[in-house]
Amino acid sequence: MEQYIEEAKDLLLQYFEPEFSGKLPIHLTTLEVFKTLKGIVPSGIFNEHDVYDILIELGFSKDLQIFYKKDEEGNETNEVSHQLFMWILYKK
Repeated sequence: MEQYIEEAKDLLLQYFEPEFSGKLPIHLTTLEVFKTLKGIVPSGIFNEHDVYDILIELGFSKDLQIFYKKDEEGNETNEVSHQLFMWILYKK
């Protein structure tokens, strides 16, 4: 199991940084990060709790994202649709 955890850490740090790198942030949920990693790391051994622990250990931050409803033309309105805490990752 420890081998998979270390490989997941290496993969994340190969492509992302936990702090501002001059590029726009990418906002992902724990599940989205898990789905990205499960193409390489077996999902039966590795789960979302492991991903959460890895992201915390590597110093990635969380941010509240606010999503707004769209009007008939597809433009955002001022009315909040929902809110979701997401991880902030910066692409290398």
